[in-house]
Amino acid sequence: MKKDLYNDKKRYEDWRDNPSTDEEISKENVKTIRDYVTDMEDGKNIGRGSIKGGRSYKRLNTLRIRMNFICRKLEDNSIFDITKVTEEQIFKLFNDMRK
Repeated sequence: MKKDLYNDKKRYEDWRDNPSTDEEISKENVKTIRDYVTDMEDGKNIGRGSIKGGRSYKRLNTLRIRMNFICRKLEDNSIFDITKVTEEQIFKLFNDMRK
């Protein structure tokens, strides 16, 4: 039996079951992040070189936090739907963060 020392499972389930936790980003981005993280939980849309199967709760929490951060940074640059972002805009965002 695995012990959940850092409460990753509880934190993930609380986020998944409570849709009002993502109020700081747009509704389109919330839906996109939730769909993506749910797919990762089920093991869908995994890269070719990756091991097939669902991801751990620690990884799922990390993904949702990082995606939320990137969406907030994009919204600061007036991009309110992550699915419509261009490659040039992403490069500019990461270069600005690096500087």
